[in-house]
Amino acid sequence: MAIIVPRDILEKPPATLTAALLESDTALFLRMDPWDLGTLPRRCSADLRLGVWDIDDVLLFALALRLAHNDTTTFDCMIDIGQPSGMRVIDGFSNQDHLDVHVITDTLARSLRLVNADRTTASRIAQRVRSHAAWTVEDFRRAATRLNRLYPTPHSLWWSCERSTET
Repeated sequence: MAIIVPRDILEKPPATLTAALLESDTALFLRMDPWDLGTLPRRCSADLRLGVWDIDDVLLFALALRLAHNDTTTFDCMIDIGQPSGMRVIDGFSNQDHLDVHVITDTLARSLRLVNADRTTASRIAQRVRSHAAWTVEDFRRAATRLNRLYPTPHSLWWSCERSTET
């Protein structure tokens, strides 16, 4: 199957990780600078961690992707799971055996397939969202800003996800 990279992802700056639906599956897209892509090993490891925090009555759901076991190739993104599109992404996480990571520059450069070891965690997070009070997009932005102050770099968020995934 040919992967068609969504246009909005191609317009994002390098070092941006995005979770999106590709057909009915959740996929991760990592936008990279061509030079940075060239520094990755040919056989590149990829690890994913999920994290959830309850900040100001907003459940913040974050992903941290680490390539080649390296702090400099660790990327993160937050998904507003209070919105229908964010909920569809987490539902995909809870229903898939594998997750595809598509690394792109101006086009698709390479794809990696990860075993989805976080299905149970994603399912618990989805259940928690469904029983949680709703929040606004502005509430999400404020809570995300607070989390970004706590963990200002992708690798600091990476290390915090290990402790935050118990819901």
